Amino acid sequence: MDAVKFLKEEDRMCDKYKYSIDHTCSDCPCYSKRNGTDEICNSLRKTDPEKYVEIVEKWASAHPKKTRQSELLKAFPNAEIENGVAAACPKSLDKNVECESLSSCDECTRKYWLAEVE
Repeated sequence: MDAVKFLKEEDRMCDKYKYSIDHTCSDCPCYSKRNGTDEICNSLRKTDPEKYVEIVEKWASAHPKKTRQSELLKAFPNAEIENGVAAACPKSLDKNVECESLSSCDECTRKYWLAEVE
């Protein structure tokens, strides 16, 4: 995993767990009681960066980013894809979508289909 992708996955993992019920990140795999070292994540990142990277990469692999497009393709695996994005106009499927472009749908279609969902 390259550095930029790693940082994005690290942020995604932190966002997932930092709002836990007890506000301690206790469900996070980097949490001191879960990472096998009893060190808090910021400390582990400095003292054992290899282990820290391994934890984040393992989590990212087990929790792939879900997008509207990935969910669409589960239901419609043969949906038309253009330039890496579902060709379906979001406005035709979602009445709450407001068209953001008068000349081209490319930008708003990409933004809509690649948005992360729960």
